[in-house]
Amino acid sequence: QYDNDWKGVVSVYEQNQFGDWAKVEKPFLHDTESSHSRFGHSVDIDRDLACVGNFEEVNFFRRNSSKWVQFDNVIARWSTCSIAGDIITIAGRNSNREYFLQLYTYDPDL
Repeated sequence: QYDNDWKGVVSVYEQNQFGDWAKVEKPFLHDTESSHSRFGHSVDIDRDLACVGNFEEVNFFRRNSSKWVQFDNVIARWSTCSIAGDIITIAGRNSNREYFLQLYTYDPDL
């Protein structure tokens, strides 16, 4: 979902012990200094790790209770992100229209 400035919003729903789903209010705490143009262009969540891409960068989040707190980001224009266990992938195209694939291993102790 995008507002008039193309700043996106990512909605997260959590299931309680009774099987009901509830929307988490403002789940992603992120750096508000960057533009976050189309924040939520690409989203993936695996357990307590999430990546949220926009048209300028990919932001990495850890779950802290019911909020997701940003811990890092990578400049990667027009890219998508994916998570499988502790492996994060970013795929996209650079300004020279060359395709790239970046792989990261998440280490919670760093």
